[in-house]
Amino acid sequence: MRESGPEDADALVRAATGGDAAARSTIAERLGVLVERYLESSAGAGVRRFASVSDLRQEVLLDLDDLLARLRPGAGWQDVEALAIQRARWRVQKAARSRRAFAGESMAGGAGRLDAPDSLASEGAVTRADRIAALRERLDVLEPEQREVVERRLSDITFQEIGARLGLPESTARYRFLTALGTLRASMERG
Repeated sequence: MRESGPEDADALVRAATGGDAAARSTIAERLGVLVERYLESSAGAGVRRFASVSDLRQEVLLDLDDLLARLRPGAGWQDVEALAIQRARWRVQKAARSRRAFAGESMAGGAGRLDAPDSLASEGAVTRADRIAALRERLDVLEPEQREVVERRLSDITFQEIGARLGLPESTARYRFLTALGTLRASMERG
């Protein structure tokens, strides 16, 4: 990726807000680096034990469409950066609050994982397994390369590991996952 000046970055933002998928992809790559640097410097050890920097970064990037939709007319790259950092800050704060909410509970099933009480597994309760099963039923709408990334991610494999297993850069695995989520979301909205 070549370096670009402020005018190029602003043009990229205009193209992305106009619906250009390639521009959105480029913005996601650039923001990913920026957000990760911010998270590395601002997420403390306690938050990192509860939520990985990689997962927090992904959550911010999943908000990219909403972030671009909220831009005022004529907004530029600096506005996008500011909103992305604001979202990253919110994610760190949310992770810190969640960490405090679980303080004192036993960590069964390994570090960083909480086993659900039997009372939550009652009939009618939607579990993570139920949500994953519903997603797996819709994977046929995805391109094969997107499907293999999503299937591995649903198995709790990190993007770094997915990239290594598929011979891809981590950023490509993330991009395929993000585009697959958009496709799945559209499929679910159509019914």
